[in-house]
Amino acid sequence: MSARAFLTQQVLNMAEVRAWQSSRSRQDASRLLVDNAHELVALSVVSAYLEALRVKASRDSFLEQAKLANQLYQLTRNRVNQGAAAELDANRAMQQANSLLQQRQEAEHSYVEAKLNLANILQARITSDYDVADEAAYGSGTPPDRDSSIQTALTARADYRSAQASVKAAELQVRSVKATRLPTIQLNVSDGQSGTTPAHNVNTYLVGGTINFPVFTGGRIRGEIQEAEGTLREAQAALDANRAQIETDVQAAISGVQWALMEVETSAGNVQLSRQEVNFTRSRFSQGISDNTEVVNAQDRLEQADNAHIRAQYNLGLARANLARATGAAEKTYRK
Repeated sequence: MSARAFLTQQVLNMAEVRAWQSSRSRQDASRLLVDNAHELVALSVVSAYLEALRVKASRDSFLEQAKLANQLYQLTRNRVNQGAAAELDANRAMQQANSLLQQRQEAEHSYVEAKLNLANILQARITSDYDVADEAAYGSGTPPDRDSSIQTALTARADYRSAQASVKAAELQVRSVKATRLPTIQLNVSDGQSGTTPAHNVNTYLVGGTINFPVFTGGRIRGEIQEAEGTLREAQAALDANRAQIETDVQAAISGVQWALMEVETSAGNVQLSRQEVNFTRSRFSQGISDNTEVVNAQDRLEQADNAHIRAQYNLGLARANLARATGAAEKTYRK
């Protein structure tokens, strides 16, 4: 039986450290790949769901606009029959109604494609016979605090944890190499029997030990120490670069949420103003103050305002999803 140990109890054997480092690196790499895959899948699903919500909202907006255009056409046709409006006004109103009908049909087709794509990503039954309705996916409220978000990202993101593990492994490697300067003790113990016959056997014991002093290996050990310290510096630099990237990702995502919130607020106000303009111009046309050109133009501006508001909500949803990804919490945030 033999045992070997360093005189200093605080350091590990170099071979054991290297084996641990290699095993830990493989485990960290595997866990990093799995965690990143989960985050990317969550982000992909959320993006597909937001796209389906956006297309559905566009379809509904065109449906509402088409109803307004049809109402305008009926109003114009009645005025033409009464001799209070020209046939040109009716023609103009019908063109507007047909144009919005075509856009609604295109939006309906896009909605079907978006739902099929979402079902494919979810690995569910490929069908479009369902609706998306959870507008909470857009998100609301103010963006989170910058410092707390960065701290959350440093705790949750797998790439940063892996970089920290690499630094820890490099530090242990340096300690292990430095420990090879210390002397080592080897103890050998054995037992047996000696004799010419079994009846005359005598138990024998052998105890011996050696002490090894690394006298002529100073140059090699210095080289290994420098190599290990270089690896440690590289790992620390990679950790610092990873932290800087995380801070950049989080602050950029928070800025995106802030911008999207302002865009949603502005576009919502513009939609309200456009609806008021449509009501005003319809009233003027009904009273014979003007032709229906003003109404058609007002409806065009309402359509543009609705589309801008839908895009703003979609951008807000994406910005929130990007913030969740930047903090390493996409799967946790959107898990239901």
